[in-house]
Amino acid sequence: LTESRGDIQKETKVLEMLKVRFGEDVMLPSSVVLKDVVDSRRVTTSCNFADGSIDMAAFHPLIISKSFWPKIKEIEDSTPGPLLNSMIGVYEKEFSRLKAPRKLVWQRGLGTLELQLQFDNGRALDITTSPYFASLIFEFCDTSSKSVHDLCASLDCDESSVRKRAAFWLQNGILREVEKGTTFEIIEDGTGSEVELNDAIDDEGDESGTGTADDGMQVYESFIFGMLTNFDQLPLERIHAMLKMFVTDPPFEKSETDLERFLENLVEQEKLNCSSGMFSIKK
Repeated sequence: LTESRGDIQKETKVLEMLKVRFGEDVMLPSSVVLKDVVDSRRVTTSCNFADGSIDMAAFHPLIISKSFWPKIKEIEDSTPGPLLNSMIGVYEKEFSRLKAPRKLVWQRGLGTLELQLQFDNGRALDITTSPYFASLIFEFCDTSSKSVHDLCASLDCDESSVRKRAAFWLQNGILREVEKGTTFEIIEDGTGSEVELNDAIDDEGDESGTGTADDGMQVYESFIFGMLTNFDQLPLERIHAMLKMFVTDPPFEKSETDLERFLENLVEQEKLNCSSGMFSIKK
């Protein structure tokens, strides 16, 4: 995911090495993942030539074949602004032309947006955030303040969701509460030049991410199942050593304790068995 707009030659090279070690069939999900990244770029490039009415240069969707990617939690649908809706329409049209009869199901709450907020005093602020949070600030394009009631109506959500979205902008000095907390107002005289998604907001994990301690390990699940398919059963130390050997970009740097916790979670999910310290795929 972090290389969706970059070079995946290294990932392709590592995948070919893993195919030799574990076999083509075991590494099929990883092959599909890389093909999705390549196909996503191809559709984006085609959009730039097929429709000149909208500049698609800053729009980088990622196609996900659901059956082959690690499970991604579906979160609240948040599509800020008509421009993004128009870009989605152009992309859907070109995808249908290239990939008929396949269709896209958009996860509009996922991904990131790079925004530049311009204030009346001439200040400009660069923001990197999720669609979930961005959807609220787009409501202030034509007004400097808006009531919680109006935000609930325009975003089609309850007050709790509005306040969770507003928390990001309050914490980063973009909005403030007025009229006893019933209204949010733009802070025109603030300072700063760049803001990235603030990890201190506890509620973001509930709304725009997977929100569990094992999230950083999910990407390695297919590797682990590949090992256990070929070796039937392996101890924790061997699995850890093989991940460090074969997962090189980015390098696998999780501790044995992190890996053990993740494997135990897979056992609890009845995906793996563990007997006398040996892990195997549950039949």
